[in-house]
Amino acid sequence: MKLARRKNTAYVKNVMIMLLLFPVVLLSYAAMHVYMGIKLRLAFPRLKQWTALLVMAATLLFIGPFLTRWFGNRGYVTLAWLAGAVGYTWIAVVFWFFSLGLVLDTWNLLVRLISLLMAGEARWHIPARRAVQAVGLVIALAIAWGMVEARRLHVETIVLKTDRLPAGKTIRIVQISDLHLTAHRGASLVPRVLDAVQSLAPDILVSTGDLVDSPFEAVRGYAVALRGLSPPGGRFAVLGNHEYYTGLKQAFAFHEAAGFSLLRGRLVKVAPGLWLAGVDDPAGSYTRQPHFEDERALAAARPADGFVLLLKH
Repeated sequence: MKLARRKNTAYVKNVMIMLLLFPVVLLSYAAMHVYMGIKLRLAFPRLKQWTALLVMAATLLFIGPFLTRWFGNRGYVTLAWLAGAVGYTWIAVVFWFFSLGLVLDTWNLLVRLISLLMAGEARWHIPARRAVQAVGLVIALAIAWGMVEARRLHVETIVLKTDRLPAGKTIRIVQISDLHLTAHRGASLVPRVLDAVQSLAPDILVSTGDLVDSPFEAVRGYAVALRGLSPPGGRFAVLGNHEYYTGLKQAFAFHEAAGFSLLRGRLVKVAPGLWLAGVDDPAGSYTRQPHFEDERALAAARPADGFVLLLKH
C-alpha cells in the first residue's frame, strides 16, 4: 500500500509540474512574439497599417507545430510537412530574434549609461532599424546552416575492447537514435538512414528511443522500409519519451512492423559472451503507462562472465 501510495503521489506531482510548465512555455513564446512585434514597429513604422494582417500571420505561425501533429495524425502528409517546415522554422526565428534582440538592447543600455558620464559615446548606439536588419541577417544565415546540418547523418565510431568475448571475435553494433519519424519527417530521412546503416554492415542493429513520433498508420511505410534491414544478430530497441507521448499501442505496432524486439527490463544474449539489456524511458512514469525503468534488477541479473550493453534513451 505504501509503495502504491508513493507512485500515485509521484504521478500527481509530475502531472502538476507539466500542467504548470506548459502554459508558462506558451506564455513565454507568446511574449517573444510581442517583443518581436514591438521591435519591428519601431524599426519600420509603416508596418502599423498592416498590424491586423501581421497578427493573423503570427497566429498561424504560432500554431504551426500543433497543426503538424494534427495533419500527420490524420494522414495529410503534405500539409503536415508544410506546417512543420514553416512552424518549426518560425520557432527558431522567434527564439533567435528574441535572444539577439536582448543582446543588442543590453548593448544600447550600456551605451546610454556610459554616454551620461562621457559625452560623445552615444554614437555607439545601434538604431532600431539597423539592429533589426543585423538580427535578420544573422537569423537567415543560421537557418541556412541549420537546414544543411539537419540533413546530415552523423556517424560516430566507438571501439570497445573486452576479454569477455571469444578470442578474436569482433561484433559490429550500429545504433540509431532520435529519428522522431512522422508523416512529414520520414520521407527524406528514412532512405538516408537505410543507406547509412547498410553501408556500415552491422551484426546487430539497436534503436535507443524516440524512433517514432506519430500514430502507426501515418508512418506504416517507414516501418516496412526499416524491416528491410536484416543484421544477422537481430534488431533491438528501447522506448524513449516520445514513444510514450505517441502512445504505447502505436509505438508497439511500429516497432513490431519494423522488426525490432523491445527490451523492456529484459536481458538478452545476442552472441557468445555478449548480452543486451534495456530499460524504458522514465516518461512512462509521469504519463502513467506501463514502464520498466529499474536498472537495478538488470544489474543483479547480469552474467558474471559476459559483456553487457545497457540500452537506455
